[in-house]
Amino acid sequence: MKDKFKVRFHLAKGVNYKHFQITNPKGEKYYFDPSEVQLRITNGKLVNHYTTAQKIFEGANKTVCSWIECESVYLIADGLDTPLQGIEAHYNPRHEPNWVVDGENADSRSYDSLYTIGNKVFIQD
Repeated sequence: MKDKFKVRFHLAKGVNYKHFQITNPKGEKYYFDPSEVQLRITNGKLVNHYTTAQKIFEGANKTVCSWIECESVYLIADGLDTPLQGIEAHYNPRHEPNWVVDGENADSRSYDSLYTIGNKVFIQD
């Protein structure tokens, strides 16, 4: 992950539960409440460890198996109500063991621009 940021949804119990976890290229971690900030992500790749996701899909306990690897992440505290056009990049290994965009497997796909609204990720049109 050299020189890349890593963005994922943090599901471990505790103060940062259901927050976005951003890990910078130095390995430092920061947490943000999705109801308070919007993330703008540039040159993002949808990463998934399929074998782990398949086990979760089949009933195993959840563990970290997906994230977005990206060039940069910008935090937007204003404009959370700003309407944007985009297609959702959905991930929930309980329902499907891979990233899904337009009903298709989107694992390892890269996008120039992604953004979040709440806990959802969208591809910028």
